Order: sequence, then C-alpha cells, then structure tokens
Amino acid sequence: MSDAVVANVLFGVGFVLMILSMVLGPFEITRWAVLSACLACCFALGAAAIAFPTWEEPKGERPDAEKEKRDDLNK
Repeated sequence: MSDAVVANVLFGVGFVLMILSMVLGPFEITRWAVLSACLACCFALGAAAIAFPTWEEPKGERPDAEKEKRDDLNK
C-alpha cells in the first residue's frame, strides 16, 4: 500500500473514533469517550505524519512569481 492509502485509512479510523467519542459523551460514558477521543487524535497525527512528507508540490513557477511579474510591469 502506498503512503497515501495508509494515511487515508488512519484518517478514516480517527474520524470514526471521533464520531464515537461525540456520541458517547452526552450519554455520560466519559471513560470510553475520552479514550476514543485520544485515540482519534493519535490516528490523526499519524495520518498527518505520513501524508505531509509524501506531499507532491505542483511543478512549475511559484504562484507569487506571476504576481511579481505583474507588479514589475505596473511600476
């Protein structure tokens, strides 16, 4: 599996745990709610740690480079 797939799976599991925490909280099942919220945070951080290093920037000029060109022409 690629890093993007693993990051999406971790994000999905974290999202389900977050929803579980929000459902359990109002029913005063606090231990399980806090546990699932903590696990959701860990899964989200894990997904971010895997996803950000593999992020591919679009190739080409920077978006600011075009603005700089227009500013130079307007002087």
